[in-house]
Amino acid sequence: MSTFVRKPSVVAWLFALSYEMSKDGSHHRIRGLFERAVSNDMLCSSVVLWRCYIGYELNIAHDPSAARRIFFRAIHACPW
Repeated sequence: MSTFVRKPSVVAWLFALSYEMSKDGSHHRIRGLFERAVSNDMLCSSVVLWRCYIGYELNIAHDPSAARRIFFRAIHACPW
């Protein structure tokens, strides 16, 4: 993961997330990856990451209240 620290890339994070989801990774681990990605200063305004995070909570984790919280965080991070 040293590549993520030096030069963060939305594509690299999405690849890591899709890999974890494809092998039925734990919800805790997947949420941790999403949180690390959106907490990065260079990636926090990535609409794609936020949309994927919201979609994950709604469609895979089936947690609408978590999706709602993430939605409002995304609005704050990407006001446009």
